[in-house]
Amino acid sequence: MSITDYSNDSTKMESDYLRFKFLTLGDSGVGKTSLLNRYVAGTYNDKLAPTLGVDIRDKYVYYKSMCTKPSKLWKIHLALWDTAGQERLGLFF
Repeated sequence: MSITDYSNDSTKMESDYLRFKFLTLGDSGVGKTSLLNRYVAGTYNDKLAPTLGVDIRDKYVYYKSMCTKPSKLWKIHLALWDTAGQERLGLFF
């Protein structure tokens, strides 16, 4: 099994499409935003302002399934929801 990051790749590939939404929850200051920054952009900043509300980031990856013959390529859209700390979240939900 392999997942390949093509977030900056403009090549067109025929594939089946999947979409997943991930919601990060947790206390303020635990690193939810830093984790998503690292995964989406490959960067780290130790001086981030707290998230207000919800910040949605998109990432696209390809997954080549070896379970089917012929192998199948899946384009996966990850919608990553970065939320404010739980003590602030009560204001929105």
